[in-house]
Amino acid sequence: MDGLDKRVYYDRMMEELERPYCRLENRDEFIEAFSLLLTPEEAELFLAFPDFSLLKEDPPARPLSWVYKQVRPDLWPDLEMMTRDMQKKQFLIEMGEEAGEKLYMRNYLFGFAITFVFKPGHPLEKPCQHWFSNVYMMDAMRLGLAIDHPFEVTLAHEGVLTGDSRHGKIPMNLEIPDEREIVPYDLASEAIINATALGVRPCICRHVSEEEGRKTCDYPADYCMVLNEVAESAIAMGEAVEKSKEEMLDLLTFCRDQGLVQTINNANHPYSICNCCRDCCLLLASMAKGEREISKPSRFVAYARSGCIQCQACMKVCPMDAIRMTIAGALVLPKKCIGCGLCASRCPKGVLTLLRRDPNSPKERDLEKEKRPYL
Repeated sequence: MDGLDKRVYYDRMMEELERPYCRLENRDEFIEAFSLLLTPEEAELFLAFPDFSLLKEDPPARPLSWVYKQVRPDLWPDLEMMTRDMQKKQFLIEMGEEAGEKLYMRNYLFGFAITFVFKPGHPLEKPCQHWFSNVYMMDAMRLGLAIDHPFEVTLAHEGVLTGDSRHGKIPMNLEIPDEREIVPYDLASEAIINATALGVRPCICRHVSEEEGRKTCDYPADYCMVLNEVAESAIAMGEAVEKSKEEMLDLLTFCRDQGLVQTINNANHPYSICNCCRDCCLLLASMAKGEREISKPSRFVAYARSGCIQCQACMKVCPMDAIRMTIAGALVLPKKCIGCGLCASRCPKGVLTLLRRDPNSPKERDLEKEKRPYL
């Protein structure tokens, strides 16, 4: 291959990685890193594998016997060796076995980010960090994501929904919603209990914020929860620490008590639960700007009854600045409120509660389409 041919395969890699997103402003930085990590032949081979996805309607993981038919005969003698090498470099993800053959998919852009930003000195560390900070933190509409509904949904504070203090600190005189309004998809504990695999990995939002000197919170990074197939993959790749259901339930409660907002990906078959703070988190930052393309509010909204003593505890914990203090007491701005319930958990008089956002809307979320785990 001459120099031009080499560039073509790295460019094509970048085009495939960009496909679910917008065109990267620092794409040349990525291409330079790829050229240091992969031979042109490996870059060509990368394109032959199916893109990472867990959705049944997307192309499935494939064995090498299938990949052989997709590439030039010139690559056949070294195909197994190149595949093993690319898996070690985390460009390929092993996805189990079928009929005695290992199955593979190629890694994806956010997958690179959550892997390589935590590896100081790696050629992809800075490209991934710059992408996440400079591109991923843009307004959602500029992000250009190929999505038709939000990735994440806010979970209301489970103790506030159920009145059960095992799910987080709540005031004794809390008024809880009608239990008939609560469905399993509202409860993080249900997602944990029903998961086939569980793990915790570092939070990319907090890590990048800290690396760039923007982090002002005191929360550690190891608060991102992964579930089911994503947990299995992350644990196998050494990117997550396996946890028991009891450990995960305890961590959920701890994070609520710390004042973190929990969001869930894929209510019907979740891949992740994030424990978010306003200082660092992409999801909360996006919702605070009024965007609903990446994440959206819970099915509930906070409501302030009479009896407010104007202690402002609710205002201090609200991540959306959705509460105003008036002469009559706390006033919730429903368009800004995301229904996280933190305010109700901190109100010493039990003045704040959660109500169903739209009494006429169906109780169930739209569970027809599973979301692709790009975030």
